[in-house]
Amino acid sequence: MRSVFDVSLDILKVSGQESLPTLTLQKLVFYTYGWYAHLTGSRLFEQSFYAMPMGPVVGELLTAHARRLDVDRDVLELGRELLEDEPQPEDPYYVQIIEAVWGYYGQFSRWELVHMTHEEQVWRDAWDSRREGSRRAPLEATDIIDYFALKRDIPEALRAQLPDPLVECLTENEWAYLEAVPVVAHAPFLERLVTRAN
Repeated sequence: MRSVFDVSLDILKVSGQESLPTLTLQKLVFYTYGWYAHLTGSRLFEQSFYAMPMGPVVGELLTAHARRLDVDRDVLELGRELLEDEPQPEDPYYVQIIEAVWGYYGQFSRWELVHMTHEEQVWRDAWDSRREGSRRAPLEATDIIDYFALKRDIPEALRAQLPDPLVECLTENEWAYLEAVPVVAHAPFLERLVTRAN
């Protein structure tokens, strides 16, 4: 499985830049993780997120770039080495998600990205649940996956760049609607599911 360092290195590669601001990279990792979950129903890497004052961060990535304003390839390669993480084979679907996330979110400043993540309910719930006086709280993978799986407010510019989903997650209202209509009306939906499965 990929690590947060694989994903960070791929984001840096797609950006075409030598380095990225640490805040920017952390937020791009969060959105890559989230949209990957939306499209696949799976987690992208094993490392854990935390809700912190500047939004969601991955602990191992934060440790790797501690006291730096920018993070470059050398820092990320060292992090991957410390995890004893091997480079992953090319996956065009995953690369398309990275490109879409960079294509949309890469236009925003680090502070705009911080603000955007503060608007995400999954971060807000984790942040609000922290112990009194604490500056971080666990941001569970399952919560991020569930949140993004049901996310419907996808910016059109991002939607146009993302690949077709491999899974279709339905809200309670969508399930209720499907249960209420005759089986014949399900045919186009079921046909789409069968097509994606093949």
